[in-house]
Amino acid sequence: TIPINFTTKVSKADTRVTNTAFEKGDKVGLYAMLPSTPITEKRYIDNLQLECGEKNAFIPEKTVFYPAGDATLNFISYYPYQEEGIIQGSSNINVNVSPDQSSTTEYSNSDFMVAKATGISPSLKAVNLQYNHKLCQLNIILQVYEEENINELQQNASISISNLNTKATYNMDTELFNAFNTPQSIIPNGKWEIDEENHQLTGKKVILIPQHITPDCELTLRVN
Repeated sequence: TIPINFTTKVSKADTRVTNTAFEKGDKVGLYAMLPSTPITEKRYIDNLQLECGEKNAFIPEKTVFYPAGDATLNFISYYPYQEEGIIQGSSNINVNVSPDQSSTTEYSNSDFMVAKATGISPSLKAVNLQYNHKLCQLNIILQVYEEENINELQQNASISISNLNTKATYNMDTELFNAFNTPQSIIPNGKWEIDEENHQLTGKKVILIPQHITPDCELTLRVN
């Protein structure tokens, strides 16, 4: 008879436009298990879709309730929502980043975050889900020679990173990535900004799956 409510917070984020909060319309997936049951087995709540509404409250696609009695629940949630979610009979979830992160939408959709809350007792109080980033963010700085026209470079320089894996699986138990695949060129997000003091261009950033960098990986700068 006690419905489950949720509130959220993002830890150290700047992949969302509002920095440490989700935006209205963002969707996450949610799982809940009894303490004695791993996610690889029976799930009390199985990939329930929650959508961010007002004041960082997440609204479930259908109302869910705590088990009868005083049983506690362990929650696992992830962003962004996907229909398959955590693979049945497994603790793995497929993760991918967009090869073109130049738009705000594709950059944010390339993010991957996980929240866990354990031993939650039935209560009218909202379950607080604290999301942590599991991917890495690479910030790019272009050091410009003094004789170069930094204003011209700001207008004309584009950059991409080739031969990086854009897909992998993430294990919710071990918190490790594996099964890396689909190497592609990735276009960063952001616009060049001039740092006059250091004669640099900054402002380009890209979300990557943590991985070993091979000699095939190249950062390519194009001017005009």
